[in-house]
Amino acid sequence: NNKFDKEINDFNVYLLIGSDERSEEIALTRGQIAGKRADVIILGLVNKNNQDITLLSFPRDLLIENNCTGKLERINAAYAKNNCGGRAENLAAAIYSISGIRVTNFASFDFEGFEAIIDSVDGVEICVDRTQKEGFSFELQKGCQTVNGLTTLNWIVSRSTEVLVGEKLIDSDGNDISQWKPMSGVSDLPRINRQQYVVTQ
Repeated sequence: NNKFDKEINDFNVYLLIGSDERSEEIALTRGQIAGKRADVIILGLVNKNNQDITLLSFPRDLLIENNCTGKLERINAAYAKNNCGGRAENLAAAIYSISGIRVTNFASFDFEGFEAIIDSVDGVEICVDRTQKEGFSFELQKGCQTVNGLTTLNWIVSRSTEVLVGEKLIDSDGNDISQWKPMSGVSDLPRINRQQYVVTQ
């Protein structure tokens, strides 16, 4: 099921690629990995007739047949340079082959680039229905708050999000002694929701 049925050409298409490429500084906190994959894959579709905008995300673990090698692999691995083309070209070709949507523009960024984008607009507003955190990387209070690039990044990539149980409790030494529990349903799909939320903000 790797081929589209009908080409879709009613949109100007912008491919947003969030790479997991890491500098030495970022690797100190997030770990070192080999290669470069597309951790975030979002199409911004601008309707040519009425200028309405739609965001369409592709889960990074979506299995596809690689157009160049013929091998079965995750779509995020298509973001690789080979004899068929450059990284963005190959990812765009993979998207076209399964959706019929031809990419006309693209932008790519890594972790540090994402932080810089958010900080350049003085942060984004994030609203959550429960107080939540992951370790010491971020903590968001119930309601709305404007946060910087680093906090936003940590929130959208979080796989071990916890939610506050009851009231927030701080002891006399300033330590958090509140009760926290793992947030249910944390997977790549909620992470996609967070990514799109930030883009719309």
